[in-house]
Amino acid sequence: MKNLCVRTVCVCIVYTGCSHSRTLCPGVRKKIKTVGTHKKSLTAGVDSSNFWNELNYKLQIFEKKRESYQKKSLKFRQAVDHIKGQAELTEKQIKEEFQRLHELLHKEECVRLQTVTNEKERKIAALNQLIDDTNKDVIALDQLIDSVKKDIQDTDLNILRNFQSFKRKAQWTSREPRLSHDSLLNVGKHVGALGFNIWRNMQSHVKYYPVVLNPNSASPWLSLSDDLTSMKESSERTTAPENPERFDPCVLVLGSEGYASGRHKWEVMVSDSPKWVLGVCKESVIRKKKFTLSPNRGVWAISLSKGVYQALLAERQQLEVPQRPERIRIKLDWDKGEVSFYDGDTSTHLVTLTHRFDERMFPIFGPALHSKPMSLAPGKTTLHT
Repeated sequence: MKNLCVRTVCVCIVYTGCSHSRTLCPGVRKKIKTVGTHKKSLTAGVDSSNFWNELNYKLQIFEKKRESYQKKSLKFRQAVDHIKGQAELTEKQIKEEFQRLHELLHKEECVRLQTVTNEKERKIAALNQLIDDTNKDVIALDQLIDSVKKDIQDTDLNILRNFQSFKRKAQWTSREPRLSHDSLLNVGKHVGALGFNIWRNMQSHVKYYPVVLNPNSASPWLSLSDDLTSMKESSERTTAPENPERFDPCVLVLGSEGYASGRHKWEVMVSDSPKWVLGVCKESVIRKKKFTLSPNRGVWAISLSKGVYQALLAERQQLEVPQRPERIRIKLDWDKGEVSFYDGDTSTHLVTLTHRFDERMFPIFGPALHSKPMSLAPGKTTLHT
């Protein structure tokens, strides 16, 4: 019956739209009348307001979603501007650092070239003196030769009588002129392993940081230094993008590099800051809501708050710290599942937290809302040859 009705409706629509609809045969008119009656029977007793309410509800959802998408689009455009600003600052820092290194290299070049020039002039002066002395010897030899020749031309009798005198005159006592062992330029000293020696000398002008901060993870309430080695409270909330890596609302920041193996060490200058958090965390740590720092949430850390040092375990463990450290040393042994904390100035062990790590671990820093910067200490470099 349903199929018949549908077919009838189709026929009715076609034919009633035709200019010759008034010439329809009686059988078709009867079908149209039947369909009309059936349509009334389908809609009888149905409240159309339910349909309107449902459609209006969906419409409101779509309008809210459109508004949400528009806001997201604005934030995405702001993220584009943020990336441009990041690139501009990064390029500026790279150029400045290369300029500084170029100037250092230029100074190093000038010193080395001057050293070569000084040695060249000194050794040429010595050789010129040797040449002058040799030329004087040549003149003296010329005079001696002339004297001997004159004596030879004397009579045999006179030669016999004055032979001993002639013999004493025909003596040459000056030292034989020769080049000294160090008379030439020491080329090996100047150009041997030149690149390595320049690099070794440059170490005193370059700082090495085993850990630097990741600005993309920094809370909007933190301000980082341009070289990403210190952090402090921001006077106002920054307009940083709401990217997934960023902590908000927790005032935290991560190191730029995560570790999935090996041993790693870094030090943090906490100075007289009254409140801080330091340690490591999983890459999957919560970023977008407040949470309690503990191993249950993927954080292994210690803290200072209200003059009390604690290991941030599920049940807080108070630490006995003999004297207030200004530098905290953190050692991570990923393979052993250990993160240890020390007083960086006295090497006093504070606590070791253990866990079987199963993902990348990142240094985590919580300077709290304090105006004095917390900074990373440069690492020591050892040259082995």
